[in-house]
Amino acid sequence: MDDSGGKSINDLPDALLQHILSFLETKDAVRTSILSRKWEHLWKSLSNLEFHQCYFKAKRKIFMNSVERVLLLRDSSNIEKFTLSCGIDDATRTRTWVSAAVNRNVKELCVNFYEGEESESFVFPLCLFTCATLTKLKITSHGVLRLSSSISLPCLKILSLQHVVFPDEDSTQQILNLRTLEKLKIRYYDWKNLKAITISSPKLRSLDICEMHRNDLRGSDACHVMIFGTALTFFSFSGGFWDDYCLFKSSSLVEAYFHVYGCYERSREIAHRAYKHIVGLSTVKHLTLTPDVLKVLDCAPDLFAHTPTVMNLTSLRLSESFFEFLIFALIPSGTFSTALLILKLLVSLVSS
Repeated sequence: MDDSGGKSINDLPDALLQHILSFLETKDAVRTSILSRKWEHLWKSLSNLEFHQCYFKAKRKIFMNSVERVLLLRDSSNIEKFTLSCGIDDATRTRTWVSAAVNRNVKELCVNFYEGEESESFVFPLCLFTCATLTKLKITSHGVLRLSSSISLPCLKILSLQHVVFPDEDSTQQILNLRTLEKLKIRYYDWKNLKAITISSPKLRSLDICEMHRNDLRGSDACHVMIFGTALTFFSFSGGFWDDYCLFKSSSLVEAYFHVYGCYERSREIAHRAYKHIVGLSTVKHLTLTPDVLKVLDCAPDLFAHTPTVMNLTSLRLSESFFEFLIFALIPSGTFSTALLILKLLVSLVSS
């Protein structure tokens, strides 16, 4: 007890103190070990570990030693979430950190690797791609995502891959089509090593695709991406259609977002690719388009002779950074062309 007769924070149960520590950055949680003997070992069973090199400014060696000290002194309890954000300056040590998390039955793994001395040659440890406990995996990297030839992640539900170059069709096909996958996000990626890929996870409910901006449109060498959305309820696409996408069997789709940007030198070809994409949205209920979609479709007016029918559409939204229109009950018999004409009129009014 303190002098006033009340209880101090040290009188709280260890489990509650550890819960309080979980709200701190890992480096700050470790520092509490100097408070008293009671606090000396509390941090060692933290289930959420976060390591951010940016907090160490230019002190690269201090950061690396800090990560290894925590992993070495920590007890043998499982890790729920492991977050690592750093440059890859020593690939061997970085792989060891990821392996340590996997060996502690990690459930959520988030790695953000920015450019370092060994970024281009970095290879993830094989154990990552056979982790039986992993439910969420987020990888942000600036280079080729070198995958294992055999991938088995039986509990993975959420996968996010950003700023990656996919290495080959076989391993990419495996990682994007895990049977337990429910949410997939691939952003600022590059398919340049692939000719064709299929996304068809049977439980996939949410798919978010955002292309990396390029200055050229891939023609005959474009990657053909086929999406079978048998369980898909949400779909978002942003990009310039530098590659060719088709959406099939999307009868469960509820909400879709569609944004076109970038290079328009071959705008007619882009229009045809965009049109095929819209055809795949024929059963969507809530659709959001950006004005650029309409501009692209105008480059191939012959497409409107075969305007797709959107039978279940209940709301169509035109969204831009400075304005937003929402159209209700203005789409007779689910005809998409009427809605597009209305949207074009609104765009012309705002632009004038």
